[in-house]
Amino acid sequence: MRITKTILNSFIIASIAVLLSGCFGSSPSQQQYLLNIKMPTSLKALKVNHTLKVLMTKSQPQYNTSEFIYRISEYQYLSDYYHSFMVTPSQMVTQFTVGYLTQRHLFKTVTTEDSLLQSSEYELQPFVEALYADYRDSAKPTAVIKIRYTLLDNQKHNHAVLLDHVFTESIPLTTKSSTALIVAWNTGMQRILSRLSNSLSGILSD
Repeated sequence: MRITKTILNSFIIASIAVLLSGCFGSSPSQQQYLLNIKMPTSLKALKVNHTLKVLMTKSQPQYNTSEFIYRISEYQYLSDYYHSFMVTPSQMVTQFTVGYLTQRHLFKTVTTEDSLLQSSEYELQPFVEALYADYRDSAKPTAVIKIRYTLLDNQKHNHAVLLDHVFTESIPLTTKSSTALIVAWNTGMQRILSRLSNSLSGILSD
């Protein structure tokens, strides 16, 4: 039985690699991708004076990589050298968070750590908890993205935590392809940012 399971796992890994590479030669070319979400454009600017600094996104060690990650069993994961992001997921999350919240006009200014504006009323720490394709059920593949956002109030001496929540999205894949995976991650990221902005709006209005 152990031999059978080993052979089966090896076959699954090989099948996924071949399927996603789309190349049957001995030296498949490396393909790079970028996430691309739609920013809100219809919201009008609000009269607010709050300032926010978005800190550099941190990540769980296993997701601190540009390579795509596939989960193929409860404890087994596979990284794909031939399909990867052009920049790290952490860099994209920071960029999207700043851009999205700027467009939502919840704050007078939304800056990053490298901004010349040193002080801010609030600090937001993004943290990538998970980013992978879930292929454990071959009939129902999904794209998983989990991001923790922690909001700190710099106006308090103890830097009170106003928000500490993991936003999770699991998007069904139309096909087992890199393009479908990117599209699903885009959808998940956009939903998370929408949920985050709604949470921040509620906190600021209290």
